[in-house]
Parts: sequence; structure tokens; C-alpha cells
Amino acid sequence: MKTRAAGFTLIEIAIVLVIISVLVTIVAVPLSTQLEQKRFDETQKQLEVVKDALVGFAISNGRLPCPASATSSARESFCSNATGGCGAEVLSYAAAPHGRCFASNGFIPANTLALSPVDAQGYMVDAFLKADNINRIRYAVPAVTVSIVNVGYTAAPAKDYQVFTSTDGMRNTTMDKITAYAAGLLFICQESQAVTTVSITGCGARTELTRASPAVVFSVGSNAEVALGNLSSGGEASNQTPNSVAFFQGSRVDKRGAATPYYFDDLVTWISPNTLFLRMGQAGKLP
Repeated sequence: MKTRAAGFTLIEIAIVLVIISVLVTIVAVPLSTQLEQKRFDETQKQLEVVKDALVGFAISNGRLPCPASATSSARESFCSNATGGCGAEVLSYAAAPHGRCFASNGFIPANTLALSPVDAQGYMVDAFLKADNINRIRYAVPAVTVSIVNVGYTAAPAKDYQVFTSTDGMRNTTMDKITAYAAGLLFICQESQAVTTVSITGCGARTELTRASPAVVFSVGSNAEVALGNLSSGGEASNQTPNSVAFFQGSRVDKRGAATPYYFDDLVTWISPNTLFLRMGQAGKLP
């Protein structure tokens, strides 16, 4: 009687490899989902830390910081002039006491606020770290002057000083005028898959959550490497458009493989004017 040689046949080895591949796939998919969720959770915590830092800065300085520009090494960045087209970029508030920001929709000035973690240029980054992409946390403030919000204002400082980014700009504009400003500060809108248009001056066809925010902090999520024109979400494109005053938040949706591709994963949070005024009032920075 012929006996079978010890060891595995090629067919048996192939079957084992197939089984191992299936098991790896079953384990890997949930693991990648968990890692992605962890990145979202960590980034959300970072955004809350940034909000606290912004309020702390306002309490100490009587104003919010300007965003950093792409060329300011993570320091707040100002226009050299108060009116007209923005002139030279200056990185010192002493050189721009009017508080006019060089980029009203830019990056968190991590250097100014002493925040971390940061990239090689000093910009604060979120938890979506990839070999080819390090996300910088974004930040926006309204570009409105004291005279725009408080019509007829003529006292010192000058009427063309910025409401939120000049020292005592909020105090001089007065809280009641700021909260009654109907034209709006920064708009927070509900993202909708059904609306694909880009909107940078208001919510457009989407639901308006507020138009009164003095500061927005956000992460562009895991798809920051996508070119602005290739974003399938109009809300994501609005968030990343320079000088946009409309910011869109919503649930994560991934339908990149659908007949009509759609993807949204921005994390957007904002400061309420009531919270900011309360904290500054308690510190004696507002009446």
C-alpha cells in the first residue's frame, strides 16, 4: 500500500493562504475604521483646546488674534494698512494697531498662542497625519470694522479699527450693537448632500445655524490633499475658500464610489459671541 508523503500539497497551501487573506480582511477593515474614528475624536479634542486658547488670548489682550497666513511661520498676520487694498504683510500688532488681518480665513497662529503639535514650519496640525499630508488646523475671524457694526461711531480708536482683532474693538463697538448686527459675522451652515454649490458669503440654500460667530476653528479632515476644485462637497469647498465667511458642518458621509460621488468629513466648531462676551466680562475686558 502506497503511503502519502509528509507535508502539504500546493492545493492545501493555496487554501490556507486564501483563508488567511479572508481573515486579515475581516480584521483589517474594522481596524482601519477604528483608527479613522480615533483621528476624528482626537482632532475634535484639539479644536476644543484651540477654542479655549483663543478665549484666553482675548481675555489677556482685549481682542482675538488674527489668523496666520501661509507665509507667517504660524504667527498672526496683519495688513500694514487699515483701509483700501491690503498692503504689506506685517507680523507685529504694534505695527498694525487697527487689527486688520492679512488673511481673515487662514490658520491657527500656533506660534502666537504657544500651541502644539506643530509641523516643521510651526503650524498646528490635527490628527490626520499621512506620509504625504499633514493637516494644518484652520481659523477664521470676521473682517468688520467698528463703524460698520456701530454705525455713526466717531470716538477713539479710529472707526476703521477691526471689531474683534483690535484691542478694545469689542468694547468700543459695544456688545448690543454686535449682537444686533443683522448683516452677519461668520455664518455657520448645515451641510447638505443635496446642495452642491459653493457659498462663501452666507448659507445660500442650506440651513443657517448662526450668522453671529466671532471665530471659527476647523479641520479639513482626511481629504486635505484633494485639490479645491476636486472636492465633491460644496460645503468643503466653501470652508477652504480664502476670505469665505460661511462655514459648513455636518455628518461624515463617504459616497466616493457612487454614481454621483460625494464626500464630507470637515470638523467645524465655533465660538459663541455670548460665551466670549461672558468670559471677557468676567475678566473685566468688557463692561
